[in-house]
Amino acid sequence: MAENVLLIVDDEESICRLIKSILENWALKNRISLMTARNLKTVMEIFENRDNHVSVMITDQIMPELNGTDLIKTVAEKYPDTVPVLMTGFSHLDNIEEIIDAGLFAFIKKPWERQKLIDTADRALKFSFLKNITQEQEKLLKEDLLIASEFQKVFLKVPIPSSPLMHVELTHRCANDLYFGGDYYDIFNLGNDEYFFMLGDVAGHGLKASFFTAILKATIFSEYIKNNVSITPAFFLEWLNKRVVTVLRNTPDLFMAFSAGLLKAREKKLIFSNAGQPPLLLAADGKLVKTAIPEIAIGVDEDMVYSETEIDLDTGSLIIMCTDGIYPAGKSSNSFSETDFEDLLISESGKTEGFNEAVMNFIYNENKSGNTFDDDATLLSIRIK
Repeated sequence: MAENVLLIVDDEESICRLIKSILENWALKNRISLMTARNLKTVMEIFENRDNHVSVMITDQIMPELNGTDLIKTVAEKYPDTVPVLMTGFSHLDNIEEIIDAGLFAFIKKPWERQKLIDTADRALKFSFLKNITQEQEKLLKEDLLIASEFQKVFLKVPIPSSPLMHVELTHRCANDLYFGGDYYDIFNLGNDEYFFMLGDVAGHGLKASFFTAILKATIFSEYIKNNVSITPAFFLEWLNKRVVTVLRNTPDLFMAFSAGLLKAREKKLIFSNAGQPPLLLAADGKLVKTAIPEIAIGVDEDMVYSETEIDLDTGSLIIMCTDGIYPAGKSSNSFSETDFEDLLISESGKTEGFNEAVMNFIYNENKSGNTFDDDATLLSIRIK
């Protein structure tokens, strides 16, 4: 294990010796080695030596080769674990904001008091230990979250049906900087060339929303799909709504937008019901039609009765379902308008394959904030052959 070090930086050797003598008993008590450096070369050699772990660096501000502010900024870039302390007369500081941004822990005003110097070193060392513990905990938590994230991906993975009657594409991306998604998506082959498509968006992000999607995944099939010979979207949403309200009576802030569609591929007929999701979009012959306008979301009104929209499809028709992480309305952070979005869908709708990839890539590239979306994003498209 590397030796724990407090590094004293001053171009005057006498100052280095004086500070070292003041801190000697304190350093012995805290099992930390005291080292000194009078120039940048020595400072970097100490940091680069793997036998050392510089927990605290106390540096003078006024030095001929490199002032303390620049030294702290240089060290912070390569060794962010080090806690920096600056010795200075405050009149010598003209860029205090920069040094605070670089992680400055404390000032020691010249001329310093002996006990003040010891107390500052002691607080900096304790902060260093706490910082390392926190970073280790964050590392372990990140590892656990990554494992859980991989589990969610496997658990929610949907087999894409292969049929000469249609071409299906399903794409999902989690919200920016999150390990878990709160979007639900599933496809069931009911036999006889009939397919049941579902798309949901749980309110909120992260662990809470993803946990609820996992419950949905297990519940919907075992309690409804498996036990119903005849499945219709509206009746399904009404069952799901009552189920969710019953389970979540004590969690009023958790609800979800949800849409469901029954595609009778051989008959080229779609029956669709919408509980709070963006409208169903149909692209054909260079035109885009919005239908199945959303009704009240799941989990709001236990007695909600949902309607159904029946649509006759043609060969080449493209069915588009998406969550509001993509649809440019409401809480979506997209930088383009609804008209731009619809024009995009029309321009890409002629692709026999790769429609989802083209749309998602364009949306992410056009996001003027330079980041991915603040919401989970799921796109489901079905091409009728």
